[in-house]
Amino acid sequence: MLLKGSIVFCYDNSGCNSFKVLQLYTNKNNHAGEGFRGVLHRFNPERNKLQKKKHYTVACVGVKQYTQRFSDYGVWFGSNSILMMNDACTKLLGTRIYGAIQREALRLKKYDTSLVHKMILLSRFII
Repeated sequence: MLLKGSIVFCYDNSGCNSFKVLQLYTNKNNHAGEGFRGVLHRFNPERNKLQKKKHYTVACVGVKQYTQRFSDYGVWFGSNSILMMNDACTKLLGTRIYGAIQREALRLKKYDTSLVHKMILLSRFII
């Protein structure tokens, strides 16, 4: 479960280490497969892609909260994880994904299907 002010970790090589949530696109709380906006909390300043006080849109790909599935089992991650995207939400800023992606994250409704296919290609495995 992600709330305003939460700190999440980035699973790609865009240069972001941790990210602070500022605005949720849903009224309650966010789960895997939804997007939100925020600012960088800790990042690598040697990368030229990211700027310090700029707002970024990200996709949530794994949640620490226990997620119950219809097939009578559940899944949870060790930490909340995100992927950085550009302003138009059409491309990923990173070229590699280091962790697993939750299956519910592939049901991104707001984003383009080509973005979801790219996430599948770059990830090592999907849980």
